[in-house]
Amino acid sequence: MTRLDYGPVAGLGAVRKTRDVEEPTRLTVNYVGATVVAFSFDTPSGNAPKCNGNRVHLWPVSADSVPFGRTAQNSAAITLETPDGDQSLTNVAITTGAYLLGYAVGPDAPETAWSTYLNVVASAYIPAAASAGLAKGRRHSAIRTIYVGTNTLVFHYTFLSGFDPRGSGAWVGLWPGKPDTYLQPPKWFAPIESGVSEQDAAINGVVLKSASPYTLGLFSSGFDKVAARLDLNRLATRVTFTADT
Repeated sequence: MTRLDYGPVAGLGAVRKTRDVEEPTRLTVNYVGATVVAFSFDTPSGNAPKCNGNRVHLWPVSADSVPFGRTAQNSAAITLETPDGDQSLTNVAITTGAYLLGYAVGPDAPETAWSTYLNVVASAYIPAAASAGLAKGRRHSAIRTIYVGTNTLVFHYTFLSGFDPRGSGAWVGLWPGKPDTYLQPPKWFAPIESGVSEQDAAINGVVLKSASPYTLGLFSSGFDKVAARLDLNRLATRVTFTADT
């Protein structure tokens, strides 16, 4: 079936264009040796990786995707409290095969969850017998606005391939302005109700004003029906935008 996308309709005042500025979580592999993997990470401002239980996981792989159902060969906690930095995974055993490094914005999930690694939101592929091309195969979760109305916001979210948003308790939050999303609960929020890793979704019942800035955050887990109980530390990415008539 062919998908039909209908853009803004002339004459409808509620249809608005947006300017998106995104802050995703990114992971880069900088060096691979027989017993060490050096990497750098870049997460949204305000994140405290050590305090929030951020971790990295390493798998031997045959494809450029996170094996969410398989136990990682090596794992390590991020030891820095700055939202970006570099670190090394040591005591590994790298052979000539391919590997994948994943960055999790939270600790391991219980074994009863669909995946222990449901907070992994960015990855970096290490080709077999890696000597070049380490920047290739980098993936990260993303979010962008599609339609900004007066009372509804339509957006497109992307998690890593194979991720189950519904099973993870993934959600989105929307704030007026540009607050610290790690500390302030959102004014509007909704769960990601689909089990598909990439899809369009929406938040209804919002009140959006023209020429005003807003922040939209995508979280890998921690949804709760009560705003005060939402887990604000599992932020995968966020985007700020301004609605224009």
